[in-house]
Amino acid sequence: MTPIEISFHGVQHSEAVEARIREKGEWLHRFFDRMTHLRVVVEHPHKHHNKGSEFAIKIDVGIPGKPSLIITREANNGNNQQAVMVAVNEAFDAARRQLLDITDKMSGNVKTLRGGKSP
Repeated sequence: MTPIEISFHGVQHSEAVEARIREKGEWLHRFFDRMTHLRVVVEHPHKHHNKGSEFAIKIDVGIPGKPSLIITREANNGNNQQAVMVAVNEAFDAARRQLLDITDKMSGNVKTLRGGKSP
């Protein structure tokens, strides 16, 4: 399995959040085992860009032959650990959905309108 790199920037480290990230990272790897790297950052977003957001979860997934997949989700409830956990879950769910689309395209299973074939 690809090692999961986890970092906390501008926020206090949380064992519970790190454990959830590792759990979700292993889940994502079972779904898409070709990833070349998995980096997750828990950070305090820049206030002028994200008013009211206390935490941002950023996931960077390396895909062979493609640009990295970057997912960001925010938690807006202050230091509420439950809100951070929800943001972690949402970020990994979004990553899975996008990886599913990428996997379909890589295998030639591209969705088209009205059942027609893609070019």
